[in-house]
Amino acid sequence: MRQPQSIDDAKAMIREEKAKLSSALAAVAGAPVVTALLAALLIAFGVNLLYSPTQLPLFGDWTLASVGLPSLDLGVAGEQAAQIRDAAARHDVTGRALSWADQNADKTPLINAIASGAALLLLLGNMWLTARRYAR
Repeated sequence: MRQPQSIDDAKAMIREEKAKLSSALAAVAGAPVVTALLAALLIAFGVNLLYSPTQLPLFGDWTLASVGLPSLDLGVAGEQAAQIRDAAARHDVTGRALSWADQNADKTPLINAIASGAALLLLLGNMWLTARRYAR
């Protein structure tokens, strides 16, 4: 990442990064793949909430490419996300999360309910964006 030499240069860099991030999000928002992904999350958490409330759904290693999304240029935010992912792998965040879930099994139904609600709201928002995009 380049270093700004002046305030105007820093402002220009912020505008560039903001444009990269907003264009990447605009490309993904309302995409059918995102709708399918959110529907899958809603089904996963909802079914667990109904039939197995003491368990969280299991997910594999999800990446943008594995769920069918194109790779996006997120600029600095993308670079930082890659660093976060690498740090999480080094510090065994998955193992810690699983042990936390085991220790707090009484909160699992609440987590399933919150995740189901969040997935439903995101799905409805994404469907609204899709409808707006195709109505034009």
